[in-house]
Parts: sequence; C-alpha cells; structure tokens
Amino acid sequence: MKKILIIEDRPEICLLVETALARFGQVFLRSDNATQGVEMAKREKPDLIILDLMLPGSLDGLAAARTLKQSAETMGCPILAMSAKISGDEIPDSLVGWVDDFIAKPFVLKELQEKAERLV
Repeated sequence: MKKILIIEDRPEICLLVETALARFGQVFLRSDNATQGVEMAKREKPDLIILDLMLPGSLDGLAAARTLKQSAETMGCPILAMSAKISGDEIPDSLVGWVDDFIAKPFVLKELQEKAERLV
C-alpha cells in the first residue's frame, strides 16, 4: 500500500483527491496546514505528498516544499504541488527544485491520477 499525504486546507479538495486516487489502493493522510503537514511527513514518510501552495498559517506551501526537500527524512519523497493561483501544468520557475510536479486547480481528475501514478 502506498501512503499519500495530502496537505490541503479545503476538505472537499482532500476528498476529491482521495476519490481520484482510491483506485490505486492508497492509504491517505491529511493535514490542513503546512506546519503540521511537514511534521507528519517526517514522522510517516509518505510515498507522495500532494501539497497545496496556498495554506493558512505562518508556513505556506512553498516554504513547506523547501523544508521537506532540505530535510534528510523527507528529501526523497516526491511532491506534487497544486494551486489555483498559478495556471498551466508545468512547474513554475519559483518551484523548480522544490517540487517534482505541479497541477493547477481546478484540475482534471485523469491528469491528477496520471501525475500521481508517475510519482509513486
């Protein structure tokens, strides 16, 4: 079973991601903020992190991605970033080196499935 951590503050998006990826038989973990998500990733060592870039609190998604990629516990974990503020599905320049792939919201479920499958 692959373990996927979803760091997203909107429960309906989490549910949509889980529904889209359920056919892969994954175990899903959820965090609604980046600080808790980083701690959870270090503890649980997921096979994939799906990370919203716009998160409440003192740590945003970009800072979380940097922290995860610089930490020995999580640097090898692939990160699929998502955002409604950035269009297109290519990794934006500001995220290069910090995330492994990117998807814009609203996303097409099939595209999310393909990107997640490629990363895990």
